[in-house]
Amino acid sequence: MRIFVCEDEPLYQTAITQAISRWKDTTKHFDTQVTVFRSSEDLLEVYKSKESLDLLFIDIQIPGEINGLELARSIRETDSEVFIVFITNYSEYVYEGYTVNALRYLRKPVNDEEIFYCCSYVHNRLALQKANSLCLINAGKKYVIRYMEIISFEVCSHDVYITTSTKAERIKISSRISDVYEMLPQKLFVFCHRSFIVNIAHIRMLRRTNLILSNGISLPISRTYAESLNNAFDSYYHGGDHLSGLDSI
Repeated sequence: MRIFVCEDEPLYQTAITQAISRWKDTTKHFDTQVTVFRSSEDLLEVYKSKESLDLLFIDIQIPGEINGLELARSIRETDSEVFIVFITNYSEYVYEGYTVNALRYLRKPVNDEEIFYCCSYVHNRLALQKANSLCLINAGKKYVIRYMEIISFEVCSHDVYITTSTKAERIKISSRISDVYEMLPQKLFVFCHRSFIVNIAHIRMLRRTNLILSNGISLPISRTYAESLNNAFDSYYHGGDHLSGLDSI
């Protein structure tokens, strides 16, 4: 988990980061990374350089800088997923905070219980997403795509294109298709051709040389993958071997 802290006052900056450190020690989530900023504008510059981010603690009032609300609005223009927590002495901002879908509004001085709650909530949400979703970071952008929304993958040159049921345009990532395949639950995703991986749940018709997906697209079936594709299809639909938890997503 990646956390940014934006606080210009050293006393509160230390209190927040030490509380996060105690949370890491208590929960054993030592893979959590924390980056501290005294300047909201410096944070925004780093964020725009495509740094990945999961949780942001922001001081609303930073003298001589864009305030925390403006910072949050700038981030929300491109990222609806990052969790935002406001920390301030000014209670009049509490309702404005929720206009950018803030997770919490904390009054100074913060305490461990509040920081622990925010960190644990975000960590648990991310873990749940990963359990039922494909999580990718490509060109600094983070994608979290539910397995049941993914229809297919296609390799083209050095890129992989992801077709989903929720977006009109395909998602393009720079990766080898074999590396993508290793990240997927292989009871649900199978090769039908060396250039295509399909989600079995989105297959609507299976023929000898091609298949029809839920979006109406026909893809070829190569002889190399025909047997494994048919076995996976039969297991999924007739063998009662559904991937636990995904059928109801």
